[in-house]
Amino acid sequence: MKSKKSFDCVEMKRRAQEKIFKETSGMSVDEQLAYWKKHEQAFRREIVQSTRTPRRSKAAHAKG
Repeated sequence: MKSKKSFDCVEMKRRAQEKIFKETSGMSVDEQLAYWKKHEQAFRREIVQSTRTPRRSKAAHAKG
């Protein structure tokens, strides 16, 4: 018996692909390159910010 998943990775990927397709359809190659460069820079900023944010350890979460 399968249990109901709370998160569906494949569905998330499909939604992301569809969103990107809609945003980039009709763009020239140069416009697509600019699109990806912009999104890459935003992703890198997000990664840097997330690594600077202190995270609580599992033990700290258990204590409350």
